[in-house]
Amino acid sequence: MTRLWNAGSTRYFSRTPRKRNLLNLTAARFLIANTDEPIRLDLMSPRMRNAARDGPFSIFENPAALPRAFFVPAAEVVANPWVVLSRLAMPGHNPKLVALIEAMPADGFLGADPPATGTAVISADRS
Repeated sequence: MTRLWNAGSTRYFSRTPRKRNLLNLTAARFLIANTDEPIRLDLMSPRMRNAARDGPFSIFENPAALPRAFFVPAAEVVANPWVVLSRLAMPGHNPKLVALIEAMPADGFLGADPPATGTAVISADRS
């Protein structure tokens, strides 16, 4: 089992996302891996830094992890969830520029032209 965690919260995955872009979307800043087992090379980019090692386990830091909340100026409707997933996994997709949503919002608003700027703040973090 691979353990991913970020900012005090722990997330467990039976399988780590296969694409680095999808891993970054989970906001997982650190990855604990059993280095006695093979590690997927497409996840372990040169940017991943081995932060610590204890026995067979290593902690890797992922500096490319996205923040847990961020402002996105535009949205695009992509109805097929498999297409959404493949687009999110593409190396050229920037999730900070466009959010992929499965249905048109009730008000039809998909973003301002020219794109707006803004910030996102987590005001409370509790279970």
